[in-house]
Amino acid sequence: MKLIWSTKCPKDTIILNMEALPRHFKSNNQVTLYIGSLSKDVKIQNSFMLSQNVMIVPHSLGNGFTFPDDLDVEVKFEKSSIIVGPAILLITPEYYPEITEEFLKLCEVHIKSKKQFKGLFYVCQSSGINIQSETITGYCFVPTGSKENQWIKGVFPYPQAVFNRTRKLDHSIYESLKNAIGDRIFNSDFVGKWKQYKLFSANKNLKLHLPETRNLTSKHVIYEMLDKYKSVYLKPHNSANGKGIFYLQRLNGGYLLQDTENHTLTFPSMKKVANYFRTNKVTSDYLVQQPIPFKHNNRNLDFRFYMQKNKKKKWTSPGFTAKISKENSINTNFKNRDLLLYGMEALKSIYNLNQSEALEKANEMFSICRNACETIEMQGIHLGDVAFDLILDQQKKTWILELQIRYGRDNHINKKTFKKLMTNPIEYAKVLAGF
Repeated sequence: MKLIWSTKCPKDTIILNMEALPRHFKSNNQVTLYIGSLSKDVKIQNSFMLSQNVMIVPHSLGNGFTFPDDLDVEVKFEKSSIIVGPAILLITPEYYPEITEEFLKLCEVHIKSKKQFKGLFYVCQSSGINIQSETITGYCFVPTGSKENQWIKGVFPYPQAVFNRTRKLDHSIYESLKNAIGDRIFNSDFVGKWKQYKLFSANKNLKLHLPETRNLTSKHVIYEMLDKYKSVYLKPHNSANGKGIFYLQRLNGGYLLQDTENHTLTFPSMKKVANYFRTNKVTSDYLVQQPIPFKHNNRNLDFRFYMQKNKKKKWTSPGFTAKISKENSINTNFKNRDLLLYGMEALKSIYNLNQSEALEKANEMFSICRNACETIEMQGIHLGDVAFDLILDQQKKTWILELQIRYGRDNHINKKTFKKLMTNPIEYAKVLAGF
């Protein structure tokens, strides 16, 4: 239905062709009109001259909000309510200091079919959310606009669903949104590596797929882990993209330390290592992790397994990839990556599985990831779009390295998977919004 704002429409009145409405709606009936979280009591005025696909709304009803003059929307009729939507908010990642034209173009990739999109899709930084007035200052997508003018800047009502892409949403903002729209905010919180480990290790099935991980409470933790594994990873609790990671090996007569920039240092004693860590603030905010031995041509390999909820609110996977590092690098992030393979291809070509075996392994990986997602959600954290970093060892056992709630979009994956990754969250948000 097309929503048209008019200065000529009578106050607190909407104009519709009654043929478009369920039978229990009558002309001059008073109903509640919802647009996003904006609600107004209005009367229905019938116009048989009007197309059944049009609703005219008085401009004054906008209450100072910035709505496109005409907008294609979906409409639900419930008892004495008319609900217009879906109204979906994307909160931008904090590593974008401002919303630029280039960023807005990237946001358009989230929309499955721009020309056929119906509803309100707006984008803001978390600083654009005003909890006192319950308003959003940001940009709204206008599918009918020209290529140069498909976004309008303005003030909008709270939405009906939120896709959070910022790393940690301020608690007061989260509570304000939740009080207004309920549990319709997904990827609602950040879960650090140590908290993940504690939650997953409490699940007897997931515990089987976790490398031993300990909090760095003292240098004795490193001693004990090196005694067991000869080498360890040290990872910050709350970092992403491989930042701050170290790989420490015990060698004959000393220790070798490597960072993510592939710099190496040697130390004659653990005391010297501890002094270096102290100087570089490798403290109790770090964890010490068992390395999982698997290398391909002297390169590390791990899998990025994507998990998203569908229109039925069930977990699905749009696909997975294998990330292969540069030679001798300690991680597989974009900067240190040599090759990206489709996941099934890697299972067959590197792990020598046939099609049936590879499919069975992929299904096992999916089940493990789904179990982990459900474990996190039992803590009251609403997830909808996440990725897991996994490793298969020499015996093809699956290990969970980390859950990534705010993972980076990698446009080097195949186009079909990338499109699903980008559009599925908005399709899920539509369902949360009630459409």
